[in-house]
Amino acid sequence: MRVKEIMSSKPVCCRTTDRLADVAWKMYEGDCGVLPVLGATGEAVGMITDRDVAIATMTKDKPPSGILVADVMTGKVHACGPEDKLESALETMAAERVRRLPVLDTERRVVGVLSMNDLILRLGRATPHLALTRHVLTVLRRISEHSHQEGGPTASEALEDLGRYRQTEQAVGEAVLLEEGAGREKKTKKRKPARKRSPGNAL
Repeated sequence: MRVKEIMSSKPVCCRTTDRLADVAWKMYEGDCGVLPVLGATGEAVGMITDRDVAIATMTKDKPPSGILVADVMTGKVHACGPEDKLESALETMAAERVRRLPVLDTERRVVGVLSMNDLILRLGRATPHLALTRHVLTVLRRISEHSHQEGGPTASEALEDLGRYRQTEQAVGEAVLLEEGAGREKKTKKRKPARKRSPGNAL
């Protein structure tokens, strides 16, 4: 499975010259906590999170309308490509402990965003991709463990994660049952019918 099959193809982005007040509104309207930051020619040059916005607002002694994204953003961009295998993107998420990856084309333009939400919603139902479902669950746990060490998720994030764990674990269980059922069906088909015995003489 490729990244392009699951990613959100209408990513919400901001620019280095945007003000944090505008970024906060974009996050609110887009229902996301992380935005890719675009440079002058539209290429990805950084990332900004709702945590960055909150900390800057509290520590810089300025209102959000007076702080630029360029002064707050993280310059490192952990990303993937639309043709990348999903397993590869998951490895990046796990290694960097991030829930979202911008999807970049060859010119580093943002063509989508792959989020843990996208993965859970796709795999939260019965699926034949058992190994992938387990991989997603493992990555989500690793990310959450890191978040706990760094101060922990918010209460709402913890509740959302709990719901995703249960949904994903249910999908894993259903997939296991499907695989086991398929295996039993194959074995049953391979069995030869028992040979009928000739009736013996009645005593």
